[in-house]
Amino acid sequence: MRLIPRHYLALLSNRDFFLLISIIFIGQLATSFLMLSLVVSVFAKTGSNFGVSGVVLSFTVPGFLLMAVAGLSADIIDRKKIIVFANAIITLVVFLILISQKAVYASIPLSFLYFAGNTFFLPASSAASGQLVRRKQLLIANSIFIFTVLSPKQAPQRVFIKPYLMFIVFERHSINSLECFWIRRSKNALA
Repeated sequence: MRLIPRHYLALLSNRDFFLLISIIFIGQLATSFLMLSLVVSVFAKTGSNFGVSGVVLSFTVPGFLLMAVAGLSADIIDRKKIIVFANAIITLVVFLILISQKAVYASIPLSFLYFAGNTFFLPASSAASGQLVRRKQLLIANSIFIFTVLSPKQAPQRVFIKPYLMFIVFERHSINSLECFWIRRSKNALA
């Protein structure tokens, strides 16, 4: 039994589709780490939940305001141009974020611009992935696309947050957990 089915591997052997999926994966991974780093840095510099809420709003508002326009533009304008333009905007904004690390006031507008570019990138790349595969491979291509978009969102939690939370939970409840384990094990041994 294979870990990855053959028809998935056959689709990933399509060079153009694989490049698009790789770009999406790397971009979404970078987006996830950017979100985490902006929230943490704004809170560390201001100590204010209000500042963090501004950053969180800058993540969500572009998608809310621009998604209909982005989807329509992905249907009308050449998708390749939208993907290149959105990635150019995103790259410029990341460069500006790196330059203005100390300026907290720049975090919210730059984050807004970053996610505005990302809002245009995702519908164009979704539609482009449908153009790169045959009709019978469309279901598999969509599942790979959704996996590629959503799985990097978990990376910062897995890398930074979850080990810390697991340490806290283990520290606070280790005795109770071990007691439950031993009680359960001794009951199974008696039965």
